[in-house]
Amino acid sequence: MKPKKHYKTEGDVAILKCNVIAEPPASDITWTIEEEGCKRKIATDNDKYYGGLLESPSLVIDETEKMHDEGKYICEAENLAGPGSNSVHLTINSKSANTETIPDALILNEDNPYTLEERATDCHSMMVNKLSGVIYPASDCWENFKQLLKGRLPPVVLQKDNLHLYVQKLLDANRIQIGQYKPLYKAVKGVNKCASGIIKEAESEIKTIRRQGRYPFFTGK
Repeated sequence: MKPKKHYKTEGDVAILKCNVIAEPPASDITWTIEEEGCKRKIATDNDKYYGGLLESPSLVIDETEKMHDEGKYICEAENLAGPGSNSVHLTINSKSANTETIPDALILNEDNPYTLEERATDCHSMMVNKLSGVIYPASDCWENFKQLLKGRLPPVVLQKDNLHLYVQKLLDANRIQIGQYKPLYKAVKGVNKCASGIIKEAESEIKTIRRQGRYPFFTGK
């Protein structure tokens, strides 16, 4: 993740991108926020913050708030050779602020240089993170979900109990594409209504991105 400034408006989804290239591969990803000189580790297993995983290291912050989410974020990856880190400063513009005091988003918003496909990939990552919050090994629908994926994924993959891995393997095998999730939708439709809604919304957002270049406001709710 290259050091930079990131601008959002309150209520927006913020995606703090982190690309980890390490050899040996990274064994742990940690996100922290610096507050008044002190660092606080961010838990990414909730509806507010998600991502920060080896498979999807970028941090997604839902419904940003100026009071709680503005600050310096640090992404740290660690492997056998030791830790490495980088940071980004997130500035949250208040919706009630005078628009003349808010930086011109076309000039300062660091999302702007992203290609449309990078934006689509961000939306895809948010979708997978949302799905992992409703379909996971301890959930009631997990075994049914795995059964519905039989024939689409090798047994050795299904033994891993990792939704992020399942989605990536479906992509690798060209069974799904970013923005086109029909086989995955069929697998979740019968086991979790919320999950099917997450997939349909992501498909709609990615279609809009590619057609108009609009950055997604993805909730999955």
